[in-house]
Amino acid sequence: MARYKAKEVRLDLTRLEELLKQAQLLEAHEFLNDAHIEPNELVLRVLRERNKDYIYCQDCQMFVDLWKYQSLADTGHEGHNWRYVTDEELAECIKDCQEAGCFEG
Repeated sequence: MARYKAKEVRLDLTRLEELLKQAQLLEAHEFLNDAHIEPNELVLRVLRERNKDYIYCQDCQMFVDLWKYQSLADTGHEGHNWRYVTDEELAECIKDCQEAGCFEG
């Protein structure tokens, strides 16, 4: 006779997301995509929404505070080779803006 009886527990990923955000294990811009079980672990695949507030213009070799403008065309970098900043660059951009007082008033 089997020692254990199997039981299935299902939890909607959006509910699990809410719980993880309340526990501060997920940030507001992160979302669960997938989950699977490995020995003694629940493995969650998390997607991060790409931050679109800052870009790096590769042609001009400069960071651009995109959030200050209505559109890319307003920045003067439309048609340039640009990319969204990495998480590390984002932290630096925010630090620079805080030091410059961009977020005040």
